[in-house]
Amino acid sequence: MNARTNKVIRVNFAGGILGLIFGSHKGKLESAINKQNADGWNLAEVIPDNPNIALILIRLIFLVLTLGLWTLATGYILVFERPTDHARSVDLSRFSAAPSARLSHLSFESDWAFPSEC
Repeated sequence: MNARTNKVIRVNFAGGILGLIFGSHKGKLESAINKQNADGWNLAEVIPDNPNIALILIRLIFLVLTLGLWTLATGYILVFERPTDHARSVDLSRFSAAPSARLSHLSFESDWAFPSEC
Protein backbone atom coordinates (compact mmCIF):
# COMPACT_ATOMS: atom_id res chain seq x y z
CA MET A 1 0.00 0.00 0.00
CA ASN A 2 1.39 3.39 -0.99
CA ALA A 3 0.57 5.84 1.78
CA ARG A 4 1.03 9.49 0.94
CA THR A 5 1.34 12.68 2.93
CA ASN A 6 -0.26 15.83 1.54
CA LYS A 7 0.68 19.48 1.92
CA VAL A 8 -1.32 22.52 0.82
CA ILE A 9 0.15 25.94 0.09
CA ARG A 10 -1.46 29.12 -1.22
CA VAL A 11 0.24 31.31 -3.83
CA ASN A 12 -1.10 34.89 -3.88
CA PHE A 13 -0.46 37.56 -6.46
CA ALA A 14 -0.51 41.36 -6.41
CA GLY A 15 -3.18 43.25 -8.30
CA GLY A 16 -3.62 46.82 -9.44
CA ILE A 17 -1.17 48.78 -11.56
CA LEU A 18 1.86 47.48 -9.64
CA GLY A 19 0.69 43.92 -10.12
CA LEU A 20 0.38 44.48 -13.86
CA ILE A 21 3.86 46.00 -14.16
CA PHE A 22 5.92 43.93 -11.72
CA GLY A 23 3.84 40.80 -11.16
CA SER A 24 4.89 37.54 -12.73
CA HIS A 25 2.41 34.74 -12.21
CA LYS A 26 4.66 32.23 -13.92
CA GLY A 27 7.74 33.22 -11.91
CA LYS A 28 5.94 33.09 -8.56
CA LEU A 29 4.32 29.72 -9.30
CA GLU A 30 7.57 28.29 -10.62
CA SER A 31 9.57 29.37 -7.55
CA ALA A 32 6.94 27.94 -5.16
CA ILE A 33 6.87 24.60 -7.00
CA ASN A 34 10.69 24.39 -7.24
CA LYS A 35 11.04 25.09 -3.50
CA GLN A 36 8.62 22.28 -2.62
CA ASN A 37 10.24 19.89 -5.12
CA ALA A 38 13.62 20.52 -3.47
CA ASP A 39 12.05 19.42 -0.16
CA GLY A 40 10.80 16.15 -1.73
CA TRP A 41 7.18 17.17 -2.48
CA ASN A 42 5.52 16.52 -5.85
CA LEU A 43 2.76 18.72 -7.26
CA ALA A 44 -0.52 16.78 -7.29
CA GLU A 45 -3.17 19.40 -8.04
CA VAL A 46 -3.63 23.11 -8.79
CA ILE A 47 -6.87 24.71 -7.61
CA PRO A 48 -7.82 28.29 -8.57
CA ASP A 49 -8.66 30.34 -5.48
CA ASN A 50 -12.34 31.33 -5.35
CA PRO A 51 -12.79 34.47 -3.26
CA ASN A 52 -16.01 35.17 -1.37
CA ILE A 53 -17.91 38.47 -1.30
CA ALA A 54 -16.09 39.74 1.82
CA LEU A 55 -12.69 39.25 0.20
CA ILE A 56 -13.86 40.98 -2.97
CA LEU A 57 -14.98 43.99 -0.90
CA ILE A 58 -11.64 44.11 0.96
CA ARG A 59 -9.80 44.01 -2.36
CA LEU A 60 -11.93 46.86 -3.69
CA ILE A 61 -11.23 48.93 -0.55
CA PHE A 62 -7.46 48.35 -0.94
CA LEU A 63 -7.69 49.35 -4.59
CA VAL A 64 -9.52 52.59 -3.76
CA LEU A 65 -7.22 53.46 -0.82
CA THR A 66 -4.07 52.96 -2.91
CA LEU A 67 -5.56 54.86 -5.90
CA GLY A 68 -5.45 51.74 -8.04
CA LEU A 69 -1.79 50.98 -7.39
CA TRP A 70 -2.12 47.78 -5.36
CA THR A 71 -4.63 45.20 -4.16
CA LEU A 72 -4.74 41.49 -3.44
CA ALA A 73 -5.27 39.34 -6.51
CA THR A 74 -6.72 35.88 -6.87
CA GLY A 75 -4.08 33.18 -6.57
CA TYR A 76 -3.86 29.42 -6.58
CA ILE A 77 -3.96 26.64 -4.02
CA LEU A 78 -1.27 24.05 -4.70
CA VAL A 79 -1.59 20.52 -3.34
CA PHE A 80 1.65 18.59 -2.97
CA GLU A 81 2.20 14.97 -1.97
CA ARG A 82 5.04 12.60 -1.16
CA PRO A 83 5.25 8.95 -0.16
CA THR A 84 5.18 8.20 3.55
CA ASP A 85 7.86 5.95 4.99
CA HIS A 86 5.93 3.68 7.40
CA ALA A 87 9.07 2.57 9.22
CA ARG A 88 9.83 6.19 10.05
CA SER A 89 6.24 7.15 10.91
CA VAL A 90 5.60 4.46 13.57
CA ASP A 91 6.68 5.51 17.05
CA LEU A 92 8.25 2.42 18.64
CA SER A 93 9.35 4.17 21.81
CA ARG A 94 6.11 3.24 23.62
CA PHE A 95 6.48 -0.49 23.02
CA SER A 96 8.54 -2.67 25.32
CA ALA A 97 8.81 -6.41 25.83
CA ALA A 98 9.94 -5.99 29.43
CA PRO A 99 7.41 -6.98 32.14
CA SER A 100 8.28 -3.83 34.09
CA ALA A 101 6.75 -1.74 31.33
CA ARG A 102 3.22 -2.66 32.44
CA LEU A 103 1.05 -0.05 34.09
CA SER A 104 -0.36 -2.41 36.73
CA HIS A 105 0.64 -5.53 38.64
CA LEU A 106 -2.26 -7.63 37.40
CA SER A 107 -1.47 -11.04 36.02
CA PHE A 108 -2.08 -11.84 32.40
CA GLU A 109 -2.91 -15.14 30.78
CA SER A 110 0.50 -15.16 29.13
CA ASP A 111 2.11 -15.14 32.61
CA TRP A 112 0.76 -18.67 33.28
CA ALA A 113 -1.40 -17.30 36.07
CA PHE A 114 -4.65 -18.77 34.76
CA PRO A 115 -5.42 -22.47 34.71
CA SER A 116 -5.79 -23.90 31.27
CA GLU A 117 -8.80 -25.88 30.27
CA CYS A 118 -8.09 -29.35 29.03
